[in-house]
Amino acid sequence: MRHTIRPDTAECPEQFVFNGVSWNVGWLQRLLTRLSVNPSMVVSSGDEEAWQATAELDSSLDEAFALTVDARGAHLSYRSVAGFHQGQAVLFQYLMQWICIKTLPACEVRDTPEYDYRGIHLDVARHFFSADDIMAWWDVLALFQYNVFHWHLTDDDGWRIDSQTYPELTQIGAWRGPEEVLPPQMGSGHLRYGGSYSPDQVTELVERLAGLGVMVVPEMDLPGHSRALLKSLPDLVEDDDHSLYRSVQHYHDNVINPAYGPTMDYLETLIKEWCALFPGELFHLGCDEVPAGAWSESPSARQASEQGHGTPLTQLVENVKQLLAAEGKTLAGWEEIAEGQPAPETWVYSWQGVKAGQAAAEKGHPVVMTPAQHCYLDLAVTDAIDDPGYWWAGTVDMRQVYEYQPTAGLSAE
Repeated sequence: MRHTIRPDTAECPEQFVFNGVSWNVGWLQRLLTRLSVNPSMVVSSGDEEAWQATAELDSSLDEAFALTVDARGAHLSYRSVAGFHQGQAVLFQYLMQWICIKTLPACEVRDTPEYDYRGIHLDVARHFFSADDIMAWWDVLALFQYNVFHWHLTDDDGWRIDSQTYPELTQIGAWRGPEEVLPPQMGSGHLRYGGSYSPDQVTELVERLAGLGVMVVPEMDLPGHSRALLKSLPDLVEDDDHSLYRSVQHYHDNVINPAYGPTMDYLETLIKEWCALFPGELFHLGCDEVPAGAWSESPSARQASEQGHGTPLTQLVENVKQLLAAEGKTLAGWEEIAEGQPAPETWVYSWQGVKAGQAAAEKGHPVVMTPAQHCYLDLAVTDAIDDPGYWWAGTVDMRQVYEYQPTAGLSAE
């Protein structure tokens, strides 16, 4: 970021005007209204004396945006829609300082994000959040110029998107409780717990986030982490499969079998339903934590291997890649997707550390670095016995998160 402080100053106005602009400023309005503070904001006005903010597209900019703020107003030039949203976030940060200090130096800010992918992951399968809660959360996250929402929508403990073809997925798989098919987990207690999103709710959320320059990446976590799916659709269980395994979560029945006859037909239907809801490029398939021994006694897996089709995981990765390609989308998965021999264009998310991501990058894969040691906010902040949070990857405080450099250890190539 290039931030130039000028000698003149700007006084905080009682009201500022977005005059004659057609771009989306609803986000700024929502934030200022929620704070109930001056300056208030109106869109368009005939008052030429008002402090005014203007914006224009300038494809010749070297940076993503250029923002000038002085006593007369603010002017934002942006190279693309993404640059507009980034500049809007910086303008709001400036306004918040104004509210506190009342007088600030005039300035010019020019900036381009270092990374094209700046994501936040939310697991709503284990802990459900309403669509309204998620949108309110993103109103704040947009201030920090995040532009990808990785939405973890399925897991052992819940399936969160209503299916028109298989309504039992959320009639059964979206709920936990003593009298439900899925028992209480993750502190959900003795009451019925859960929820799901209708296609209309998903569409509305995706569109509103697009208005903030945010792409939604849905995650359908397969073939492991699939207990909610299997309990909702028992036809996906191969009767003659006597494989013995235990997942990290201590389940012995949470892995689907892509080699089993009906499995890919069901998945094709579900994936196409999701592709219709999510216009973004990426579709995340999970592929993490498949326990040893899964499929070891499966007749269909054995037959597929004898016919040269590889493991069930390689079959799943290849079949879903082809399905997504037909929908104009690209496959993504956690670092274990590498065991499924993915194509070079497959995105790899490195989560247990950095080595898997570095290895994938060296093979030419696009990589998202999300090592738990720096990025998992559900880990404890300290090692004190009364500090809430998990411990399996150590402790994570905000300094570790803020100072993390995803490309450390990689060559320029």
